[in-house]
Amino acid sequence: MRVFIATILAALLLVSGCGVTLRGSGGGHHYGHSRHNSHRHHSHRSHRHWNQAGPAYNEASRITDITILSVTVPEEIEGEYGHYDEQRWREEWPKQGASLVADGLTKRTEAVVKGSANLERPTTGYYMTIEITYLDVGDPRPNKDGEPKLRGSALSAHGVILNAHSGVVVADVKFTESCGWTGDVPFERFMSQVGSSLGDWFLSKRSDLPK
Repeated sequence: MRVFIATILAALLLVSGCGVTLRGSGGGHHYGHSRHNSHRHHSHRSHRHWNQAGPAYNEASRITDITILSVTVPEEIEGEYGHYDEQRWREEWPKQGASLVADGLTKRTEAVVKGSANLERPTTGYYMTIEITYLDVGDPRPNKDGEPKLRGSALSAHGVILNAHSGVVVADVKFTESCGWTGDVPFERFMSQVGSSLGDWFLSKRSDLPK
């Protein structure tokens, strides 16, 4: 009977996708729950949700240049990785993330709206803050048999566009990105896609202008 119960419990754990991962933190290691996604391998899903128009929303269609400030990385990063990976990411990703969003925006709009990354808030023009509220880097390693993992990666971010001179909010936005197992850490791909999605929105605002 005990063997039967143990078998049932093990099956439930496999179905629910529960697991434990070893991650670097501080001077040692700690355990955190891993998250498993059901996305097909290499599939990519994006979602942009403009949840609030600010008092300066009517200025959105006139923006031709915008500064992207350094991205804020969350205190907890989900996934399987080493301590030194996390140290490097926290040093590189704030600036790199801003550059990727700026480049993705400029490319998507064909420079109709130009993005630039900067560490300091400008005093004129427009700028955008981006806080990554959730980040799961997944597990870039394949299974022991060399097959792809079922585990994927995901990112959620909250951005605010502001008028630098007045400090008034133009728009408040949330982005979500996810993908199946790709064999690497998809941070760069996610941030580039955020920039491209931002570009789509700016193009839609400019298409509303009278001809």
